[in-house]
Amino acid sequence: MTPAEKRYFRRHYAPEEGQLIHLFEVVNHLETYDEEHLKSRLEPSVAKHLKVHKQQLHELLLKSLTSYHSKRGPLSKIRMWLEEADILAEKQLFQQAFDRLAKARSLCLEYEEYTYLLEVSAREFYLKHVSNDRIGISRHPYFEETQKAISCLNAGIEYYREGTRWVEILAQYYYRPPSPEEIENALALLEREGQVNAGVLPFRARLSRNSLLMSAYGLTKNQEMEGRIRKDNLALFEQSPQFQETMPFQYIGALRNLMNYCLSRQDFEQARHCAQTGLSFIGRKPAFASQTIYFQYGLLDIAFQSGDWCGITGKLEQELLRTVEAQALEKERIAMLCYLSLAMTYQVLNKPAVVQAYLRRAAECRNDVKEYFEELLLLLDLVCHFESGDHFLVTRRIKSIRKKQENKEHPHSALLFDFVGIFTAASVEQRSRIAQDLRSKMPEWQGTKLGFHIISYRVLLWLEAVAEGSTLAAYIETHNAGDRGE
Repeated sequence: MTPAEKRYFRRHYAPEEGQLIHLFEVVNHLETYDEEHLKSRLEPSVAKHLKVHKQQLHELLLKSLTSYHSKRGPLSKIRMWLEEADILAEKQLFQQAFDRLAKARSLCLEYEEYTYLLEVSAREFYLKHVSNDRIGISRHPYFEETQKAISCLNAGIEYYREGTRWVEILAQYYYRPPSPEEIENALALLEREGQVNAGVLPFRARLSRNSLLMSAYGLTKNQEMEGRIRKDNLALFEQSPQFQETMPFQYIGALRNLMNYCLSRQDFEQARHCAQTGLSFIGRKPAFASQTIYFQYGLLDIAFQSGDWCGITGKLEQELLRTVEAQALEKERIAMLCYLSLAMTYQVLNKPAVVQAYLRRAAECRNDVKEYFEELLLLLDLVCHFESGDHFLVTRRIKSIRKKQENKEHPHSALLFDFVGIFTAASVEQRSRIAQDLRSKMPEWQGTKLGFHIISYRVLLWLEAVAEGSTLAAYIETHNAGDRGE
């Protein structure tokens, strides 16, 4: 709870239950929750039935929070006005009930909340009858409005269901290419949707339709149109900012989708705008703090891909690590992505001890996450020891790789062993020739998993350095000097 929420609880609910308030204050002052220590600070009668009292306190806190946040946003206002209209109707204060429903109707129409609009319309229809002197046919267009609201809801649901199905198809790309039938179906879908006037669709239906189109364009590898739809999704929220309030996760999703697309196209300016907008929005909406790490990683990736190595270390690195720790993400995939980028950053900056620190963090990630990046982790470890001149450790690592290779059901890729050949070469000239040969064959291996990782995490810089007969640090310094015109 925030300090303001706690103050509200103490002010409005403290007199209600003395024992529960005492329990709240004791728990609030604990640095870490220890149930035995908690019981020792409570009256015996409370400690004996602590489970019951905790449940009662939980309910009381929810009641306080509901009251504190009532009418905070448009949806809570609609719900509150519906409740108030019901109470006023029971008291036969019909005109006041109508006033509350009119306010609710206005917000329902502004935010396209058709589910709530059905509730508003039903109450108005009922009140028109019970408040009249005689029962007759109401002039309130209840049935027509209900049909329209249901039609709008159905449009959104149908697009959402179809879009979800296509997202699941697209997700299988990680394991297999699309079948000719799937591509044909995607093209047919795009042709059919090309005849739809999206401008008349409700907001939610347009969002779901865009998700469907993104999947279809992704499946047919039409990146230009996929990007256009991602931009259109964000533009919908910018043109109708009220939906940022009622659909915050969808708005954050639109920002993340466009940011990732721009990163893949190296449109760093637009990607940075999306990341900063996302962080600013979360700053105003702390409830969505779980999304912070993805925008911070976006900024990290922008700096990493653009070669702004010094821009990564310092504030950005510290903020990112604080978020990982605060949200207990140390073993998750997003943490692995951060560790890999930071490890390669410090390799470029020629700080092997820090590189190894991040590789150790990466090794503590979940097994399924670690398995996907296993070959890249091995390669980065070899590069680090090689660049620091620890050839004894390089030799040990290579022996370990080869030994595991003999006993493994899923052997390492040929590409990893092609790279290992660089470390075992007898001379600088021989290493240079192997690196040049590997670089010339890049179109052949960039579609593999390790090849994709080598490109994504800029291990190519090291390969280019070796091809030129240089260390990575010297290679980076030479190219930085060239960029500065020295």
